[in-house]
Amino acid sequence: MPCFYTYRYFTETISGSNAEFLTKAANRVGATLSNITEGYRVSFNTGSTASIIRGDTSLTISTTDATSLNTFMQEITATSLQSSLELQGKSVERSESSGQIRLLVTE
Repeated sequence: MPCFYTYRYFTETISGSNAEFLTKAANRVGATLSNITEGYRVSFNTGSTASIIRGDTSLTISTTDATSLNTFMQEITATSLQSSLELQGKSVERSESSGQIRLLVTE
């Protein structure tokens, strides 16, 4: 009797300009980032993986692990925002608590 598995994929699309933050975000969540022909592969410390495929102006991230994807996306957003604020000359202090990332910004 054949056995069929159904996999549910979770996908997020981000701007291609956020590619520069992928390595830092992966390191902060305990994952490794490696180059593949189509883009990148993220190996999370949970054992799951994600594919990041390059588009014309965007990156599409797909995985079967929603929790790891959400954590990774939160980290990409925080890292991108922190970099943008620092480029504007603002002082940014980062802290983490209960799975939340907080950025304290001072002029």
